[in-house]
Amino acid sequence: MSSTRQHTLTIASAASVSDGMSIVEVTTGSLLIPAAFSGTTLTFQASLTLGGTYSPVRNASNAEVSLDVTTSAWHAIPTEVMTHDHIKLVSEATEPVEQSISVVTKVP
Repeated sequence: MSSTRQHTLTIASAASVSDGMSIVEVTTGSLLIPAAFSGTTLTFQASLTLGGTYSPVRNASNAEVSLDVTTSAWHAIPTEVMTHDHIKLVSEATEPVEQSISVVTKVP
């Protein structure tokens, strides 16, 4: 039986990259984009450790994995991202105010 976990990732005011989150053993996840979010596209960074060096997540065609987002809506995290251990979200816009993004994940 799978269990559901809830997290919050934060993008600070005047920033575009969130804090990190462990997704070890996670199989699927979704993001709730807040109403005041400025960006319309997210990309993802990954690292082997939570405090490690993060690099862009790329697909088999060497393109950055991206997700078009709308505010006040849930969006599935792309499967290419779910193969990593630790992730950060990157907004294509610098967020003018702190943004708290709700994340729900499933663990087998």
